[in-house]
Amino acid sequence: MTIIGSTTLVAVLLSVSGESSNLDKVHKSGSGVEEDTIQAVELFRQACESGSASGCSDLGVSYQAGNGVEVDLGKAADLYRQACEGGSATGCFNLGWMYRKGIGVEADPVRVSELYRQACEGGMVAGCLNLGLIYGNGSGVESDPARSVELYRQACEGGSVTGCVNLGWMYESGSGVELDSARAAELYRHACEDGEAKGCVNLGLMYENGSGVEADPARAAELYRQACEDGQAKGCANLGVMYGDGRGVEVDLGKAAELYRQACEDEEAIGCVNLGLMYGKGIGVESDPARAIELYHQACEDGQAKGCANLGRMYENGDGVEADPARAVELYRQACESGSAIGCFNLGLMYEDGRGVEADPARAAELYRQACEDGQAKGCANLGVMYGDGRGVEVDLGKAVELYRQACENGSAIGCFNLGMMYKNGNGVEADPARAVELYRQACELGSASGCSSLGVSYQLGNGVGVDLGKAVELYRQACEGGSASGCSSLGVSYQLGNGVEVDLGRAVELYRQACEGGSAIGCFNLGLMYKNGRGVEADPARAAELYRQACEGGQTRACVNLGWMYENGDGVEADSARAAELYRQACEGGLTNGCVYLWRM
Repeated sequence: MTIIGSTTLVAVLLSVSGESSNLDKVHKSGSGVEEDTIQAVELFRQACESGSASGCSDLGVSYQAGNGVEVDLGKAADLYRQACEGGSATGCFNLGWMYRKGIGVEADPVRVSELYRQACEGGMVAGCLNLGLIYGNGSGVESDPARSVELYRQACEGGSVTGCVNLGWMYESGSGVELDSARAAELYRHACEDGEAKGCVNLGLMYENGSGVEADPARAAELYRQACEDGQAKGCANLGVMYGDGRGVEVDLGKAAELYRQACEDEEAIGCVNLGLMYGKGIGVESDPARAIELYHQACEDGQAKGCANLGRMYENGDGVEADPARAVELYRQACESGSAIGCFNLGLMYEDGRGVEADPARAAELYRQACEDGQAKGCANLGVMYGDGRGVEVDLGKAVELYRQACENGSAIGCFNLGMMYKNGNGVEADPARAVELYRQACELGSASGCSSLGVSYQLGNGVGVDLGKAVELYRQACEGGSASGCSSLGVSYQLGNGVEVDLGRAVELYRQACEGGSAIGCFNLGLMYKNGRGVEADPARAAELYRQACEGGQTRACVNLGWMYENGDGVEADSARAAELYRQACEGGLTNGCVYLWRM
């Protein structure tokens, strides 16, 4: 199960606020008098008309919120403007908010930045904070991360815990300031201790990953719990991951599901995605693909690209919904365009195979490249295959090697295996059997059954490593149990010949059958030989012929010759010289000399 882990959050503060005092505020709050919003409005108006900038600002809030008067956004904007021109930092801030949202005025990013600057210079911390955000994203001003850092520092020193969180993020990412994880952790701790749940989440991440502090999963879990209890849905989602993985807490899949549910209900889309995964796999909850689909759909609609990608997979496989490859393509595209590397990768597979969309190898290669550049190791591996085969791109074995290496270094078992094959065969690099062995071992340890099988062959033949038949058997067994048909076939040969194990023809037959059913042509061929010669099983020429046919169709030229001989001699099949010649020709054209000899003899 792939559960999405933690992601750093940057908080945004954008709100409307007033700064009036005395009798105005008493009537507005009902402190010492009966609450009377209409009376408060009259007092705000009188104050404004008497030249009080704060009175104009509060009157603007009343018109914006409809407190004691009918909502009039244009009037609110006018009053904020009057307040701002009269020196009210809050008036400038609130007017900036309206220009940002395009409420009561036409949206104007440049004007927004001017007004937040004015609010900040007037001592309003929220103005500094929001101006920092604007310099960070380059909205209405040229992007300037260093200026963002200054403004977040000013906000943090002015008492804004959100400013401290955002400043921490700048230090953690090295944006606009030299990277300093320890300083980031300090700032997150300060924010967390002052009640900012986002600071607790980010500090939890630092403890989880050992960044800026010594890794401490238990402390991370405590911080996520604190954030979750303070209403920060991301904290609930991250704590769910910890319970799912058993990091810092005992594994408790039911608790993980409960936390993901809580996060999802609080509109944290990643909680919906992870809860969907649990329903899809039946982990911690009863399996319910239909519920998983609902959750992925909810996450996708909330802008979580992983939700779109997972929903696409459900449509692709017909899991909990009728299979619809075209809909899967649409969802993978949406995920990819929203920044999901796995979405791009899956969309590449659809274009490569022509499922739900017309086959387009060049487009597949582009998508694999995009996925690779976004950190998806499988994208690098698949792009390497495209360069190796010349599909969608020009053949470039050197480029294929480079991509396999990149994939392998990023934890892709298939990348390590394919790179091992390149070193074994000297394709795109100088042949190096010892290096191939290292890479097969790495692939095997990463879970590649093919890697285990190829490593077993190396130990059996002494290619790049000393001969060790016992080790070869161990690796073939691991490969076979991992689903490698060739591993089962090789293990069968070991039992047939007594290589590294005692001879056991019955076990050999069983393994060849497993290999053949798993799609291994050599497994079918070997099983055919056992049936033809009555070894480990009662002789059955007809069954042997059937297995040779299967192996021949899978590209095993020796099986074509053997089947040809059976047709020539009427052994297990009705004699048919023409069919025999056809099979010998197929073997001959496939490069098997015996096929040519038998064909010439006929």
